[in-house]
Amino acid sequence: MMELEVWSSGTGGTVYRYDARGNYLGTYGNGGGLFDGGNMFVVGDEVWSTVNGTVYRYDTSGNYLGRYSSGGGLFFGGNMFVAGDEVWSAGNGTVYRYDMTGHYLGTYSSGGGLFFGGSGAMLAVGDEVWSVGNGTVYRYDMTGHYLGTYNNGGGLLFGRSMFVVGDEIWSAGNNTVYRYDMTGHYLGSYSSGGGLLFERSLLVVGDEVWSYGNNTVYRYDMTGHYLGTYSSGSGLFYNRQMLVIDGRTPTVIVPEPASLSLLVCGGVLFCLRRRRKCGGIIR
Repeated sequence: MMELEVWSSGTGGTVYRYDARGNYLGTYGNGGGLFDGGNMFVVGDEVWSTVNGTVYRYDTSGNYLGRYSSGGGLFFGGNMFVAGDEVWSAGNGTVYRYDMTGHYLGTYSSGGGLFFGGSGAMLAVGDEVWSVGNGTVYRYDMTGHYLGTYNNGGGLLFGRSMFVVGDEIWSAGNNTVYRYDMTGHYLGSYSSGGGLLFERSLLVVGDEVWSYGNNTVYRYDMTGHYLGTYSSGSGLFYNRQMLVIDGRTPTVIVPEPASLSLLVCGGVLFCLRRRRKCGGIIR
């Protein structure tokens, strides 16, 4: 069984692979499909890449499995994420719903709140789905029912840059992480502590949080303490185009956001881990 890997996808339809210690493992080519950096996320045993209204499917060994078309709904590249046992695609103020086999299930409207299309603007938090924009979180249950809002509570809510880290939610911007609990209560902030916090580019890898950019990974523990850096090795670290593939546990997706999972809710990385929460983004 494979171990935890980090995939970085960018130009040329190639995935660059690393272990959780930043060691370069090699590459996967697109195998007949398309790897679209920034629009990849984990669904069960598969990795989906959304390009031009089509989902290209791979196993976690990089083998191409085929593709799904939109089937009556819309696949929005960079706006797809796992919500419970469904995959949601957000755009035009509407959520288009699919099962894990790509079968179209119908839609949800915004129901009084706002569904924000755009990379990483929606994420699963426990048994809720949050849509983030304009400094506000619009909350829904897994059936699309509107629950109300959270405001920023003293911190800053950055749309397209929020992630689940353990039992907290982090919002990254201005080289600072603003922290919230799962009820939207503001907990305080972390500064970059010697490294760099890249907006829309945080990823939970094991018991660390990685912020990546400039071909470098800046590493933190779960309390925001700076641990150092990894360089790209022989591969490439693509800003906003990395996701975690965790082959250590049996495979069923739980919402995180995580991971982005997305994935990245796509466009930004959404970290998704299977069978248990990893504290990442659901892409």
